[in-house]
Amino acid sequence: MPSMLFLLGSAPFSVSSLLNRPGYDEDNLAVAKLLIAIVALGALLYEASREAEGNPVSLRWKKIIAATLAVVGVVSYFQFFQIGYKEFYHRWEFYHYYIGSKYYRNIGYKGIYTCTAVAESELPPGSAGPSDTDPKRDIKTRKLRDLRVNLIVNSSEWVENPDRCKDGFKKSDGSFDQATWDSFKTDVAFFRRVMWGNYWRDSQKDHGYNPPPVWGVTGWLFANLHPATATYCKILSAIDIGFFSAMFGLIAWAFGWRVMCVAIVFWGTQDASPFYWTGGAFLRQDWLFYTISSACMIRKKKYFLGSAMLTYGAMLRVFPLFFFFGWAVVAAAYITKKLRTEKDLWGNGFLAGWRRMTHPAHRQLGLGLVTATIALFSLSCAVHGFNSWPDFFKHTISTHGNTALTNNMGWKTIVAHSAEGRMQIAKDPRLQDPFEKWKKMRTDRAEKDLKLVKWAGRILMLAMFGYACWRLKNLWVVQALGILPAIAMVEVTCYYYSYFLFGALLSKGRRPIEIALILGALLTEVCHRSFGWFDDRFTAMSVVFVVLAMFIVGMYMRRPWRADPFPELDDLEPEENPAPAQRPKALAATAD
Repeated sequence: MPSMLFLLGSAPFSVSSLLNRPGYDEDNLAVAKLLIAIVALGALLYEASREAEGNPVSLRWKKIIAATLAVVGVVSYFQFFQIGYKEFYHRWEFYHYYIGSKYYRNIGYKGIYTCTAVAESELPPGSAGPSDTDPKRDIKTRKLRDLRVNLIVNSSEWVENPDRCKDGFKKSDGSFDQATWDSFKTDVAFFRRVMWGNYWRDSQKDHGYNPPPVWGVTGWLFANLHPATATYCKILSAIDIGFFSAMFGLIAWAFGWRVMCVAIVFWGTQDASPFYWTGGAFLRQDWLFYTISSACMIRKKKYFLGSAMLTYGAMLRVFPLFFFFGWAVVAAAYITKKLRTEKDLWGNGFLAGWRRMTHPAHRQLGLGLVTATIALFSLSCAVHGFNSWPDFFKHTISTHGNTALTNNMGWKTIVAHSAEGRMQIAKDPRLQDPFEKWKKMRTDRAEKDLKLVKWAGRILMLAMFGYACWRLKNLWVVQALGILPAIAMVEVTCYYYSYFLFGALLSKGRRPIEIALILGALLTEVCHRSFGWFDDRFTAMSVVFVVLAMFIVGMYMRRPWRADPFPELDDLEPEENPAPAQRPKALAATAD
C-alpha cells in the first residue's frame, strides 16, 4: 500500500537520526528505552549462541541479568520517575472517570461536557484562580464536544438553557436534587482549577466517559467515598500500581521467574501503552490484571476462577472477549472428537451424555463464565440501572467505537491509513472539528475502498488462529493466542496493547517468542522517534504488532509430524489421560 511505502521509506528511519536527533524529554525517554531493549535483546541472543555451542550460561548469571533488566524495565515504564505532571495523578483521566462514574445516574454517557459547562457557568469569579474573573463569559465562547451527535459545538446553547442538563438531577418525585448538583459543581470546580487553561479547554473536546457499567460499579464506589481533592486522587492513582505488582507476582507464581522478567522488560520498553497515557489514572489497569491473571489461574488448573476473572476483565473493557475464542475452539474440537468416536452417547439420558461429551475443565470454564456474568450484570444494574447497558452499547460500541482516533491501533488502522489521508495533510483548522475530513477519509478507506482487503486479512489471521487452537489442547495457551483475533477484529486505542503481555506467557513454550517480543518493543521506540504525527506513529506500531501476533501464533502452528524442537512444552497438560502409545517412553514403560 502507498501508505506503507511512505512509512517504511521515511527519512527518520536511520540509526543516526535516532541517536543524534534533538528532541523533548519524551524523545530522550524513547531513546533510553530503545537502548534498554537493545541490551535485553543482545543478552537473549548471547544466551542462545552459548546454548548452541553447548556451553550455556550458568543459571545464577541468568537470574542476575534477568533481575537487573526487570528492575530497569520497571524504572523505564515509570519514565525514570520524571512523571511529566505534578503530584502523580493524571488530571485529564481523573476528570473523565471520576466525574463520569460518580454522577452517571445524572449525566449518563453523553452529558459530561455539557453539564460541566452549565456547572461552570454557576461558579463564582476566581474559582480557577485570580485570572478567572468571569467564568460564564469564558464558557460561552468555548467549544465542547456534544456527545449526542459526536461533534464539536459551541457551549453557549447549553449555558443559556441549563434546564436541559439539570433535568438529570431531578429526584424520582420530580423535585430538583440540589445537594447532588452542589456536589457536582464542587467536583467540577476542583478539576477546572487543577486543569486551568488550554489543558482544561481541550479536555472538553475529548470523547467522554466510555467504560461499561461494570467498571462504573467500582468507579462509583471509590468516587463516592470522598470529594475530589488532590490528596484523594493521589490515593486512588496508587491502586493501579497495586494491580501491576499483583499481576507480575501471579505471573512469577504460575510461569516462573524467567517469564516474569521477560514480561516486565517488554512492558517497560514498548511504546504502544506507556505510562504517558494512563499512568497515575483512576482504575485503568484493573482489566489488564484480571485478563492476564486469568491465564495464570488456568495454568494452575483453577479453571472456574480463571474463567470468572477473564469474564470480569471482558466486562470491564469488552475486547478481552476475544480471549475466550481459543477456549471455544478447543471445546468444539473435543466435542467433535467425542461425537465421532463415542457410540450411544445419549443412551443414559441428556445429562449423562453431556458429561461424556464435554471435558470437566471445559465445564468449569463455562460455569465460571455464567456465574460471573450473572453476578456482575446484576450488580451493575443495581448501581446504574438496567438502561445503562443499552446506553453503553449505543454510545461506546456504536458511536465511539466507530470514530477514528489518532491513537487507534490494529489491522483496521493499517488498512485505513493512506499517504494522502494523513493527519498532517488532511487536518483542517478552519473547520469546527479540525479532524472531520481526516476521520471521513479513514472511515471511507476502511469501510468502502479497501473493505475486501480488510476482510481478507481478517480471514487469514482467524484461519491461523483457528488452526493453531484446533490442534492444541492446552487452555492457557489458546487463551493467550487470542492476541491475533483481537488485533485483527477490533481497533482499540494504543494504551490497551499491554495485552501483548500474553506473548511473554507464550514464550514459556516457544523460547524464540522472547526475542520477538523484545524486538517488537524496540521497534515501537523506533516508531516513536521516527514519526511525530500520531496517526503515522500508531499505524507503524500497528504493523509491528500485527507481524508480532502472526509470528507468535505461527510458532504454535508447528506441523504435528515434525519433531518438537521446543522441550519447554513438555509441561503442558494433555487433553485427558492419554493412551500408553501417546505417552513419553519412560512413562509408558512404567505403566506397562
